[in-house]
Amino acid sequence: MRRTFTAEEKASVFELWKNGTGFSEIANILGSKPGTIFTMLRDTGGIKPHERKRGCSSPDTV
Repeated sequence: MRRTFTAEEKASVFELWKNGTGFSEIANILGSKPGTIFTMLRDTGGIKPHERKRGCSSPDTV
């Protein structure tokens, strides 16, 4: 079964990585596997993505 992370967990992964924490340590903190952490960081180049926001012309905001 695939492990999904909450927004808070993702933010902590990027913060820990930025502070020099390794894959295994981050995985232990979150109760995950190092490969899962590696994949998340690989997919973003190790950089936290910008928070997504709806445009002001979005149907929800009109």
